[in-house]
Amino acid sequence: MKNAKTWIRTHWRGVLLNTLGLIALLTLLRLPRASQFSGVSEPMIAAGIWAARFLLITLAITPLNTVFGWRSLLRLRRTAGLWTFAFAALHFAYYVMDSKSWAAYPIPNLAAGIGLAALLILAALAVTSTNAAQRRLGKWWARLHKLVYAAGVLGLVHGLLETGHKFVAMNQPEAATEIWLYLGLLTALLAARIPVVRRHLASLRHKRRTSAMPAETA
Repeated sequence: MKNAKTWIRTHWRGVLLNTLGLIALLTLLRLPRASQFSGVSEPMIAAGIWAARFLLITLAITPLNTVFGWRSLLRLRRTAGLWTFAFAALHFAYYVMDSKSWAAYPIPNLAAGIGLAALLILAALAVTSTNAAQRRLGKWWARLHKLVYAAGVLGLVHGLLETGHKFVAMNQPEAATEIWLYLGLLTALLAARIPVVRRHLASLRHKRRTSAMPAETA
């Protein structure tokens, strides 16, 4: 019992993250796929939105550690990134299954091309997310995984372009507002990685710690 409590106390953040992913996955798998529009269905849209959400969670972990010193969150970046790829791959799989002409026109428009580019980047990051891949790639591993920033921009631009689709406009009119919100959050998360901004955020954490220390008695 004591070991179980210790494990929960140590891993509750990972359990919470994976529970969120599983609930989202089970929920969208129960959505109806029927649509009069080729290549677009409710679960396909939901999968894409959840991919964007987990991507933002992934990118938020480092700034949260910078501001609050939550180093325990850093272990969750890989898990959040894999959930991002899983939902992005599911989004693409639904598109292929729902499309009546995918084989003939695999990249029918600019939005599809941008989305595919984001998916390929996420796939490369997922494949190289293991410790073995990190050791094998050495310094190139960190450089490769910086492409997650490009995947974020491409993925959200893809989502924004897709909100112009008739099915999305009819069934999810709030999707455009949500994607614009995510673009704003992405911009803030990317800005937090600029060296001068990162140093300022780190100094705020230091000031907060200093102010929280008890004053010396005379």
